[in-house]
Amino acid sequence: MAIRSRGRDWKVSPLADQQLLAVTCSIRVFRAMTSTSPPLIHPSDRIFVAGHRGMAGSASCRALPRHGYINLLTAGREALDLEDPLAVRAWFEAQRPEVVVLAAAKVGGIHANDTYPADFLLRNLKIQNNVIENAWRIGARRLLFLGSGCIYPKLAEQPIREATEADSASVSCWGTGVPLREFLLVHDLGEACVFDLEHWTPDAPGAPLGSDREPLDFLNAGTGFDLSIRELTEVLTATEAEFREPLSRQLVRLYPPACV
Repeated sequence: MAIRSRGRDWKVSPLADQQLLAVTCSIRVFRAMTSTSPPLIHPSDRIFVAGHRGMAGSASCRALPRHGYINLLTAGREALDLEDPLAVRAWFEAQRPEVVVLAAAKVGGIHANDTYPADFLLRNLKIQNNVIENAWRIGARRLLFLGSGCIYPKLAEQPIREATEADSASVSCWGTGVPLREFLLVHDLGEACVFDLEHWTPDAPGAPLGSDREPLDFLNAGTGFDLSIRELTEVLTATEAEFREPLSRQLVRLYPPACV
């Protein structure tokens, strides 16, 4: 299901692909209703963006002022250790944000996560628990908690699609190159976050429902179009002539025109 935002389409999907049709119908109704309904956040709100220097957090910091939300609160790691419960409680009691965007996390690549799995898990649990608990304690009105597709268990149904094919020839990249990935422009993720904060709650009139007709407790943002690792590698290892063309334009050619 696509939500049109500043001339772009971005997709919100529930836990499984078979729910797509039901949510597509309900999101259209939801869009129509929210076009005239007042937003759930206000320009005067104090909005704390935790993780404002990261890719997702910085995108939210850029998107919010474009929609008139300029009263942003940020705190770098040197000023606030989100793993320290006492420090986080003191900061929230002093600043008292009405809206919280939780985009902070300990992150790393495949090797780092495989090498230090317990460290990543424990540190991220500390961050999210400290921020969410103190947002609740001071009575924050809205909280947006961002996660990635890798939070879903490997053997569970994947709402952000990833597919593999057997007996495929290998390519000159890590792995076979056949897994599919969705690539989302971070600018669009920022716009999706603002839309979420302004309009979405599970029990809002017209909010999207799953195929079981129950409210969705979370949303997934994505383009809805997959690109294989092999295709991406072929773009990056193209001929010298192709390298003269901007990479962004090469990637755009691999997606349907409605996406760009």
